[in-house]
Amino acid sequence: MKKITQEYVKGIKEHNGFAVIKTPVVSEGVANWFEENKEELEQNIWKYIYYFDDYMQDIDDFPVFISNCLEKPLETLIAMQYGYYVEKEIREGDKRMNIFGEEFNLVYKAIKTEEQLNNFFDNMESSSIFTEPMFLYVLKCQLAVDPNLENEIREEWKKFRKGES
Repeated sequence: MKKITQEYVKGIKEHNGFAVIKTPVVSEGVANWFEENKEELEQNIWKYIYYFDDYMQDIDDFPVFISNCLEKPLETLIAMQYGYYVEKEIREGDKRMNIFGEEFNLVYKAIKTEEQLNNFFDNMESSSIFTEPMFLYVLKCQLAVDPNLENEIREEWKKFRKGES
């Protein structure tokens, strides 16, 4: 199990009566992008979205964050001006594989052969093995942004299958 620690970063703006309901918790990649772009935040968000195709191959996790509407990226970035927590990973590991760990385990258990795995990726829209309704949507968004994610999932599936033998 990975150990995660949170570090608070003071905001650049005062609340002045504005109530931040929940202080955002973001990854290091999101925090790094915010720190580099906070001075002209609105303009920099607009530029990033406008030129999104140019940024899709970035190595950090910001493209995945900004394209994941479930995390409300625009609201999060605006709220970060008033302070936020940064999740810092203590041990190495792939963050994405742990986002929906239970869902991936369901996929790994249900899919017994390489052919079934190929069918899963070819027919994700009709798959009914999920208990978390948003899992499929998030997975499709992440696959669109990161073409290597499918290979990572395939490798994790192989490891899971070997562990069951």
